[in-house]
Amino acid sequence: MNHKKYWYGLCLVCKYKLSRPDARYCVKHKGIAISKSRMGIKPSEETRRKLVESHLGKAIPIEVREKMSKSHKKIREKSHLWKGGITQINHKIRTSFEYRLWRESVFKRDNWTCTWCGIRSKKGLGRITLNADHIKSFALYPELRFVLSNGRTLCIDCHCKTESYGVNIKH
Repeated sequence: MNHKKYWYGLCLVCKYKLSRPDARYCVKHKGIAISKSRMGIKPSEETRRKLVESHLGKAIPIEVREKMSKSHKKIREKSHLWKGGITQINHKIRTSFEYRLWRESVFKRDNWTCTWCGIRSKKGLGRITLNADHIKSFALYPELRFVLSNGRTLCIDCHCKTESYGVNIKH
């Protein structure tokens, strides 16, 4: 059987060929476009260009990532699901921009390798999930939460072997 592929249009952001007649955005840009269009925001040409550049495999600079984080917070507050910032403080810290930078710095320092067993993702052998572990407890030592020397890179198996893994400490 010979199936022909028909193209119905191009993505409004990256000009990717679309195979559905009712589609306006490709898979990469659909979620972003929907969330902005629900708020009545039409992406400008500059925004479209930035979105395309962000998906080209280039590393996004820290300043840009920080601006993106702030803009997502503004969008979140306008949502009808917003309940006035009742998120637990632990969740706020672990999803903060500063925490993401700390994790990234720990992984970079340890060369994306587990410090206990030395395992690392290799081509063809599958992807290894790594965790940034706090040597001194996140809950008991709040002053050391973002100190680089208090972090280590561990694979899931080694992380499960630590004394503090899965322990809920109320403070």
